[in-house]
Amino acid sequence: MEPFTIQCSTCQSLIRVRNPKMIGQIVNCPKCNSMIQIAEPRQIRVESHRGVIDSTAMTKEGLIAPEFDDEYRLAPSDEAVADAALSPLVAPPRAAEVPEFEQAFYEGNAPPLPGSTHPALSPSTIQQLAVQRSARNRQVLMIAVLGLSGVLFAGLLFTAFLYWYSGDRSGSQQAQNQPKDPVTTEGPKREPEPSTEQADAPDLDPLLDPMEESSAATDKTAQADSPDAQSPANPDAENADTNNNLTSAIANAIADAGSNPEQPSAPESDTAAAGDSNAADIAAAPTAELPDQLKKFENILSRSIEPQMIADEVIQKAPPTAEELGLQVGGDAKALPPVDVGTQLQLEVSGLIVPDGTPFSTAVSTWVQVSGIPTGVDLDSFAGAGVDPYATVGIKEATAKTLGDIGKSLASAIDVNLAGFNNQFLVFQASEARVRDLIGSSIKIDDLITNEEQAKWLVATLDQLIMPPADSGESVWKIKDGELVTDPAVVNTLSWFWAVRLLETWRHEAQLESKVDGLDAAKFATKFVDADQLPSLDRPMQFAQIERTTVAQLITAVSAANKWHAWIDWASASQRGLGPNTIDMFVTQQRSLRQVLRDLMNKYGMVVAFEDDRSFIVTTSQEYLAQARLYVLPSNGRTAEQWQTELEPLTPASVDNVQPVRAVLTPDSKFVMVRCCRPRLRN
Repeated sequence: MEPFTIQCSTCQSLIRVRNPKMIGQIVNCPKCNSMIQIAEPRQIRVESHRGVIDSTAMTKEGLIAPEFDDEYRLAPSDEAVADAALSPLVAPPRAAEVPEFEQAFYEGNAPPLPGSTHPALSPSTIQQLAVQRSARNRQVLMIAVLGLSGVLFAGLLFTAFLYWYSGDRSGSQQAQNQPKDPVTTEGPKREPEPSTEQADAPDLDPLLDPMEESSAATDKTAQADSPDAQSPANPDAENADTNNNLTSAIANAIADAGSNPEQPSAPESDTAAAGDSNAADIAAAPTAELPDQLKKFENILSRSIEPQMIADEVIQKAPPTAEELGLQVGGDAKALPPVDVGTQLQLEVSGLIVPDGTPFSTAVSTWVQVSGIPTGVDLDSFAGAGVDPYATVGIKEATAKTLGDIGKSLASAIDVNLAGFNNQFLVFQASEARVRDLIGSSIKIDDLITNEEQAKWLVATLDQLIMPPADSGESVWKIKDGELVTDPAVVNTLSWFWAVRLLETWRHEAQLESKVDGLDAAKFATKFVDADQLPSLDRPMQFAQIERTTVAQLITAVSAANKWHAWIDWASASQRGLGPNTIDMFVTQQRSLRQVLRDLMNKYGMVVAFEDDRSFIVTTSQEYLAQARLYVLPSNGRTAEQWQTELEPLTPASVDNVQPVRAVLTPDSKFVMVRCCRPRLRN
């Protein structure tokens, strides 16, 4: 006979029988250790949707397949039923434990269920169900007992912790409140006597300082020779009484000294010989209750301490030096060779096409790549002339022209000039005459300044932030009839531009109307932005650079992808080895603009400064620190010194001169005028 499989009636596990000689023997279930009698298997043919299934074929490979385990289950043989009925190992449940409608199944005469064609359950199956029910009840009972025991044990532990914690705190509090005696005595303690008697007859403290032993011994000898002196019957009790009196006397003396520290104490000789006539004077003395050995500390005990608060002042310190700011003295070994601008502008090209609607910053970048000439943009002159640097342009020069003609066409597109400097670089800027025509030579200030004191304050502020007084000591700024006026021969156009821009920025922050005709204060005012508060710099870009390209094209592309305008100071960048046609590659896919700009800063030693909340300038640290700006910020309750300390990293400087950050509060203390560098991207 081939090996076959039997099933445990208790845990329903399958057992493989390999030796046919074990038929009829009783074995233990390897899983639940129940007693099982091995019976000869019977062959059953079962028809299902999968075809005819042979029970012996199912058991040839050992265990029943999982897909048939839940669908088919072999009934035990008649011999197994008889053995299970006669086996004393598993007893059927008692009638009292079985419901009335189930008792018929145990008696073997239960009718089929209504609507069912199956016969009643066999006695072995009923017995198996009873065993499973009792095992399940025992498991539920065991889990309930364990859970209840855990809850009770946790409650006992928490209650014990509360008792311990409360007892420990009460014991420590009692120990703190209990007075500490310098000497532990075993004799009975008496109530302290009046303070006058304590001053008359003090006893020596056994814990006196060695330096006080001689004076204490002299006092004790004098008391022994006195006819009024009496020797105590119990020295320990007398010492305890003295210690209590000593503690009370010190406490009373300190309290009296705090109320009247200037009142002197009575001398020792007068106290010993005092009678009823001077008892009131002794009681009035703050240290009259002290023993003789402590009266030498009268000055210390009667001294009062008045705490003094340090004024909230900022410690002034010297401004940082050029070396501390990272300024370089002399040329850089990485500097690119200078460009002969005059010769370069005479070169003839086939043309230049800039599509309509191209931002001016992108057009400048294209011009720099085509010409190879370092070219910058004077944004201050644009603001003074009312030119919008974010305007769009379009150029279609399809015929052969020189680079000079194409550059002039680009400048005329926004009505500015293309000026050359030192025959090495070019700058797009508005003319000085156009700036003077817009800002004029005077500006009304009656909405900002209301009295003579405020007028003097404004003149002093302009002297400090923009232009100092002349050699004669007289200020170049004049206020007449509610207007700030200046002499163009004394104050240059750039200084007057910054004075007007400072006042217009103040009006913009205070939500007042502009006093310059044809000027938009929102665009004209300077804007101080915090790079950490610009979420557009942290958005992951979908722009992917798949090959090496020019740095000018790369910076323009990544900036436009995040709706930023990039202004690059190519004249100063060439001193660090960075030119418009420098070939490089940076990782841009799924990276932010902030990360790409930091890569540029770290590789070429550049600085990224913010002009406003949608444009930034790439330049060197030397040029960045040399360009100071004027801002008007809400004071937020801070002093001018506190603002100077906070904005110290934006200190303007040059190789020859380092100027500290200057801050001045407005007369109403609502705003602060600050002279510092542009906010920059932190590395």
